[in-house]
Amino acid sequence: ADKFNTISDASVSNAPRFSAPQVDDKVATVPGQVTAFDHWSAPCEGIFGFTGSIAGIDVYSGHFRLFHVVSKAACPQVVRRYYLLARKDGVDIKPGSILYSDNEPIFRSFQLAQVADENDVVQEWSNQYEPWGNGHIESVFRYVPYEMRKIHNPAVTGAPEEMLPCTALYVESLINATRMRDNVSCRTKWCGERVNLSDMHTLYCRALARKPTPWRDGKLDVQQIDGVYCGKLITV
Repeated sequence: ADKFNTISDASVSNAPRFSAPQVDDKVATVPGQVTAFDHWSAPCEGIFGFTGSIAGIDVYSGHFRLFHVVSKAACPQVVRRYYLLARKDGVDIKPGSILYSDNEPIFRSFQLAQVADENDVVQEWSNQYEPWGNGHIESVFRYVPYEMRKIHNPAVTGAPEEMLPCTALYVESLINATRMRDNVSCRTKWCGERVNLSDMHTLYCRALARKPTPWRDGKLDVQQIDGVYCGKLITV
């Protein structure tokens, strides 16, 4: 789609164009000042029963995290873990920072309000039926599946769809390390960490794992196991 063939209310009705009003929302100037969350339903049930992911993105740096869930009910636990990992990264989220989401019941629940109070953050919501109001997190659900499709291409790895939880976290690490904002990676802008990809292996490539000595059936037993590298399954 481009400006010549995109269908919109304005193009169909031939309505006059007006300049967009200035945004009144608070502009993030430091990491953690505005964090957006949303849920993404997977196209199939992933390994170990995961049906989708809840993602959180720091609006200032563009750094995001994915958390695989079996149901949306895990939202409060996911948000609590997001802020815990932020502290692990050394990010100081100031009291009064914003937890932004849409109007789904899971994001307006009493349990999530408790999590917001625990972390001294304030909840704000986008307008109903206007997903573009939470555009920062919606962008994550656009470019993450795009990269995942390339990895699952039969001509590349041929990995089955149910392995998508592993693929998603691999793509999360890759994008945070390589996507640039203000000439630095999102990861660096988020916590100041210098990105090192030297220990990042190709996903779903052949992997040889050392067989622990207690598992061997004598000195003549095989010392390594032939397998496939599947990355990680949980956010750490």
